[in-house]
Amino acid sequence: MSAVRALLLSLCALVACASEVVGPEAAAVHVHAGISRCPQITDLTVLPLEVIVGGEIEVSATLEPEGAGLQWRASSGSFDDPGAASTVYFCEHGGEQRLSVRPLDPACPRGSDVTVTCSYSPWCGDGRLDFGEECDDGNQLPDDGCSASCRLRLVEGVQ
Repeated sequence: MSAVRALLLSLCALVACASEVVGPEAAAVHVHAGISRCPQITDLTVLPLEVIVGGEIEVSATLEPEGAGLQWRASSGSFDDPGAASTVYFCEHGGEQRLSVRPLDPACPRGSDVTVTCSYSPWCGDGRLDFGEECDDGNQLPDDGCSASCRLRLVEGVQ
């Protein structure tokens, strides 16, 4: 067996690939392997996917190999610890926000993205004054000065 062929077969055994030896004394070994030195995200948890502005979302990611560094980023808002496997994202602005987690190695750009929604008043009408609401009377009566979108409005005949 040639030294090159022996080396390729040894490599194949190390990375658990499929190999094909062409002919008993062939000079070629075809190796089919997915060799990647980049960490892979094997689990991503983001809960909840929608909160009110000022709220928090718990995020966590598992990378293989274990212990590989990662970095959280967001289109808006911030993280408690952007380098931790488990951390908290703070919704600071309304709208859809893209959260991304990537391995720290700049040669490994692949990661995972998820979209979360930060709403100004998702619970308008619950009778509680939430962040972003001017009023919230539970929407019990029409034309009472508090609109169905929890905004104050003038009502004719009321001062």
